[in-house]
Amino acid sequence: MRVMILDDDPWISDLLKQLVLSIRPVAQVDCFIDVASALDAWQPSTYQLVMADWNLPDAPGVNLLQKIREKDQRTPLIMITGRADRDSVLAVKSLRISAFFTKPFQVSRVVQCLDTLLPLDEPPERPLSTMKT
Repeated sequence: MRVMILDDDPWISDLLKQLVLSIRPVAQVDCFIDVASALDAWQPSTYQLVMADWNLPDAPGVNLLQKIREKDQRTPLIMITGRADRDSVLAVKSLRISAFFTKPFQVSRVVQCLDTLLPLDEPPERPLSTMKT
C-alpha cells in the first residue's frame, strides 16, 4: 500500500509518516513539499490515501486534491491545515474529503482516522510447504 503526504513542513510530514507506519508498518509513504512534484508522482490506483496541507509554496494543496478527484472518485483524501474557517471547509466539500484536520491536530484522532481509511496490511505470503512422500 502507498500513502502520499503533501506538506512543506518536514516535521509535520515526518510525524504523519510515522503515524501511518505505526498502524500499517509495511506501507510505502511518499512525502512531497510542493504540489508540482506531488502531481507528477500521482497516478490513479497508485496511492491508497492522500494527505495534503492547504498552504504550500507553489500552489494550494487543494489543487492536488481537485486533480485527483477529476480522475479518481475512490481514493480517500485528508486535508491537514492551519485553516479552520467555515469558508475553507466548505470550499473542499465538493471534493468529498474523507477528513479535515486543523493544525495543531490531535494525534489520536488522526491515527483513528488513518486506521479506518487505510486497507489492512497484507500478511506476507508463506511459501508452500513441501510434503515428503
